[in-house]
Amino acid sequence: MNNIDWFNTEFVKRYGSVKRARGCYWYTEKGVRLVDLWQEDGRAILGWGACNSKAFEVLKNTISRGQTGSFPTDYSKRFSKAVLQLVNTNCTNEILASNYQYVSLTTDYSSLKDLPVWRPWLGVSVHDCSNLSAFNMIALTNASEIVVQIPFAWTENVYVIASVKKIERDSFPVSGAYLAAATRAIYSLIAEQKKRKENDFKRFDSSLKKYFSRKGPYLVPCIKEYKDFVLHCLDCGIVINPNKSNFSIVPFGANPGDFRKLDKTPFCK
Repeated sequence: MNNIDWFNTEFVKRYGSVKRARGCYWYTEKGVRLVDLWQEDGRAILGWGACNSKAFEVLKNTISRGQTGSFPTDYSKRFSKAVLQLVNTNCTNEILASNYQYVSLTTDYSSLKDLPVWRPWLGVSVHDCSNLSAFNMIALTNASEIVVQIPFAWTENVYVIASVKKIERDSFPVSGAYLAAATRAIYSLIAEQKKRKENDFKRFDSSLKKYFSRKGPYLVPCIKEYKDFVLHCLDCGIVINPNKSNFSIVPFGANPGDFRKLDKTPFCK
């Protein structure tokens, strides 16, 4: 798990705590709105709060029924079905060859770090985006086992694996409430994939191309002094991924004005 204590410390120094998050924005204790390019490593790619309201409505309803334990529920099968539909269709929702047939869950990141990852609007690609040449390769369409990025804005790391063949792994209990909400978020993403286009992703290129290489909505940093750049962006009202090895993401629903301060005070190191 990535240590972001340094980032949280620097954030609170500048803005206090986050009082509300909605869409691609954070609203802080000191009354400042920041645009979020971190997006919880992609878990918030559909937006925070009410922008993913259907998933959180499902979460609220299943919690009210007490389905928060490790006991079995119907949601496990529904979740697996949704994951497989997601990874076996393309961005226009056309059905691909149904290569992936099995789904498993884990919290052990170390066992997954060498697996490719399925991401919305990108497909299957390398896990570590710090390898820029690998990031620019053609998608790894023949991977037999992949990690799936679930678009549910929840900070706890539940890693989802889809595979062609059944692979024995230690099972990890996940509450019915989480699975139900994540399932609804997946179907929201399936509907959203055909709405967001390249024109949406390149909208802020003039502000970001000096610092990132972009593929679809995903941004790979080209800055060596990355921690300094993270803090400079924070001073400009922009939150990027504090971990250089992970993507930042173009904020859907943001405005060009959100990058005006960065345009006026570019990072010079």
